[in-house]
Amino acid sequence: MKTGLLATLGLIALATTVQAQNNTAFNWEGAYVGAFAGASSFEVESSDLTDTFTNDAPPIGEIILNYGINGGYNWMPFDDNLLLGLEVDVQGGNSTSQLIKFNEDGTDGQLYENEITSLATLRGRAGVVNGNVLTYLTGGLAFAQVDYLIVDLDEAINTRDCSVNGIICADNKDSLLGLNVGLGIEYAFRENATARFEIMHYNLEPTSTELFNGEAVPICSKQNADECSAYFKSGVTQLRFGVNYKF
Repeated sequence: MKTGLLATLGLIALATTVQAQNNTAFNWEGAYVGAFAGASSFEVESSDLTDTFTNDAPPIGEIILNYGINGGYNWMPFDDNLLLGLEVDVQGGNSTSQLIKFNEDGTDGQLYENEITSLATLRGRAGVVNGNVLTYLTGGLAFAQVDYLIVDLDEAINTRDCSVNGIICADNKDSLLGLNVGLGIEYAFRENATARFEIMHYNLEPTSTELFNGEAVPICSKQNADECSAYFKSGVTQLRFGVNYKF
């Protein structure tokens, strides 16, 4: 689905580039701030080397709401329709939770809770102006604060508290780097205001944590820690709408 959307918007950008004329009715150069909201497909893949703890891990790809703020600067360094820019954004709203039940009441099973507590990017933009319309590509670095949790529930203990002895958990709080790419189309509907539609993809670096058996006790020795660790790989694809105010 996301491949088709990217291809469609890419064709729109290409068509606009071919048909672009030196029409600069709207002054795109300068600083701006804005806000956006949309829908995210937040995907987390969890695994371990022996495939014993996460063998029931679901293919998580929930559709959730996201929102954020952005700011940047545009300039047109040549006497044509090429626009270059630099933009930063910060967002929240990316979290998932799923319980795999081994019994009817869910006291035995595995609980997966994943959250990106904050997600920010520093990106470049390059696009073509056609009057009040800008089509562009964007890409850069992503910075994320994540909290990934897996709890191996035990019917005999009947708790989700990872500090309880006998409850095996993987709780990973980490700061991750990643890459962000996307494309979009923006329309200037007022002298100092624009609206935009974007498709964005974020790919975050993998991370891992040891498995613990309650009270922060590792279930394996340090020599075998890799065999008793959970690994997480995550990515986010977004469709989002935004409005910007130009200074």
